[in-house]
Amino acid sequence: MKFMKAMHFKKLKGIVIFSFLSLFCNAQDIHFSQFFAMPIFVNPANAGVEHDLDIGVIHRTQWKAVAQPFTSYGVSISGKASNNKKKNSLGLGLDSYYDKSGDASFVSLQAGITLAYKIKINDQNSISSGIKINYNQRSINNTNFQWGEQYYGKSYNSTLPSGEQIINLQSIHFVDVAGGFNYRYKKGDKNISSNDFRIFDIGVSGFHINSTNVALYKEASNGLGTRGVFYCQAHLGLRNTNMSLLPKVFYQIQGTHQELVLGMLASLKPKNESTVTGFVVSNVFNIGVLYRGKDAFIGVVQYEMKNYVIGLSYDINVSKMTSTTTGRGAYEITLRYVGVNEYLRRSLHRKYGPNKTF
Repeated sequence: MKFMKAMHFKKLKGIVIFSFLSLFCNAQDIHFSQFFAMPIFVNPANAGVEHDLDIGVIHRTQWKAVAQPFTSYGVSISGKASNNKKKNSLGLGLDSYYDKSGDASFVSLQAGITLAYKIKINDQNSISSGIKINYNQRSINNTNFQWGEQYYGKSYNSTLPSGEQIINLQSIHFVDVAGGFNYRYKKGDKNISSNDFRIFDIGVSGFHINSTNVALYKEASNGLGTRGVFYCQAHLGLRNTNMSLLPKVFYQIQGTHQELVLGMLASLKPKNESTVTGFVVSNVFNIGVLYRGKDAFIGVVQYEMKNYVIGLSYDINVSKMTSTTTGRGAYEITLRYVGVNEYLRRSLHRKYGPNKTF
């Protein structure tokens, strides 16, 4: 009997905790462990910085061990709208994410359009800036709430009054602005014979720059704080080997909430990519571990096949919630396509000729 009461209390505790997390997380943004797989989610300045065309899809499921899982879906497409290897370039991006949180069914939907501009300082150095306009919608479903007053002994009765004033909940819609800057250093050759390739990216960005009231209660006020992001990541080839290191540091702050993620992936490339067109990438395996401060260790595996990248990650929870989650945090799966914008390629052929290198 004591065991049954303990299990009942644990379940009730989980429902209450995660319902209230859903109710009050409207002042925070969602996050992804594989932040590097969705560049324009991190910084609008990343649109068109690296690839002619970059399409990504991500799915995240979190806290399934406790209650209804927190699920997130995201999709993005970005690339160069103009291209000249010797000059500056314009980047465009579209992205959207959908997030549904726990028993409270807190739903957040966002869709944005991004404009970025890259300035090529010289052959190794470039800077880019970007701006993003987002449309947001948020709502909550209170039919799934369970309150202590609705329990009679060990039984739950939804017809009993909750004693809570939740009839004034509302859906909200708003538009906000994001912006950022990115610096990139790129030098060297990815071929296994040399593998002295070096890429460094350092960026800062801000989301929800304009002040917005996101209160789900009518006639209430709850400001959505600006979220600041700083990141630094690199691609470091180990000379005369088929291996590279990919260190990553990611920090964001929003109001009193902070998140620091750091770690490294090791990359193995069994063979070289095509030297004829430069657009065919060989198979690459990436594996590594990240750590989110006071929250989770994140195992990451990626497999690159030609222009496609599939990634898997799993969060092992090490926070104070471990007693409830039993260490099970979240898993993510990403699918990404990076390739050639055929329109730009035909334009370059017309400009430089079919026998020129570009």
